[in-house]
Amino acid sequence: SRHWLDAAINHPVSDLTLVLLEVLSAQGKDEKYIIGVTERLSRLLDDSRNIAQITEVICASQAHFLYAMVPDWAITKILPLFDWNKSIEQAKRAWDGFLFWGKFSRKLITPLLRYFIISVDFIEQIDSDRYCEYLAWLTMSRYIDKPLAAKALGKVILKLNNQQRARYFSYIRLSGIKDKSYSHWVWNNVLLPLLDMRSRMIIELTAGELLAILRWVVEFTDYSAQLIEKIISFSTVKIKECYQLNRFERVDICEKYPEETAKLWIWLANSLTPGEFSNGIYGKIAKKLLGDKNISDKSKQQLKEALSRLGLSVT
Repeated sequence: SRHWLDAAINHPVSDLTLVLLEVLSAQGKDEKYIIGVTERLSRLLDDSRNIAQITEVICASQAHFLYAMVPDWAITKILPLFDWNKSIEQAKRAWDGFLFWGKFSRKLITPLLRYFIISVDFIEQIDSDRYCEYLAWLTMSRYIDKPLAAKALGKVILKLNNQQRARYFSYIRLSGIKDKSYSHWVWNNVLLPLLDMRSRMIIELTAGELLAILRWVVEFTDYSAQLIEKIISFSTVKIKECYQLNRFERVDICEKYPEETAKLWIWLANSLTPGEFSNGIYGKIAKKLLGDKNISDKSKQQLKEALSRLGLSVT
């Protein structure tokens, strides 16, 4: 939810706060305007009434801007708003504003990251979906040196529950990556350590995680074979409709990596539920694989057995 942000933007004080921020944006190189705006914002933040609470939400939502314009003031007055150890209620307000209106700029990552990491312990107090979306963004960001190699973000991911982890996986978007060097970086610094970390967890892949990973295979075609090799080492829960399968009809994964795709299809059969509509797509692609001369006889036999278990025709 965005309870505090909605309350703030419907309050007259938010209009005043936003006007002050606009003045800072327009006149931010003029020292007298900087002093005037920050002094006025400080008075609002120090107010004993709900005026301070409204101002906190708006200022927290614009932390990236304030840190860029007046870093020393932001370090003193804005960043402490995100500190759960200082005040849980105040931190709830700050994160509510930031998670819906704010963003991590390159400069803001370093000072705000430690508060973001601590926030996983209070994830039930904030919007967990938005938190997972920001976590995925940080995971993919080159502004952080080897983000998943850093123990801090890895520990955050391990603390997510099944539903939150599935949401986090779903927010890792790999489509549109054209740069080969960036693809290499993503594989070595994001996907490989993430899958290795996930493999050390005892629990099976959830349906949400499985669907997200299948999308990665289709989107991240430079490393589809390596992804499949990692994926088939997991065990998964049974899932109903596997709506990601239709993506495999729209790309050339089967042609580019026929043996690997066959192994993925053999493994995937253990997760599918007989009688589901999406199994028709599974069967269609399986038959295409059976006709590929580049696939081993062993894989073809296992693929036929998989089709049989799902009640699908082999011919």
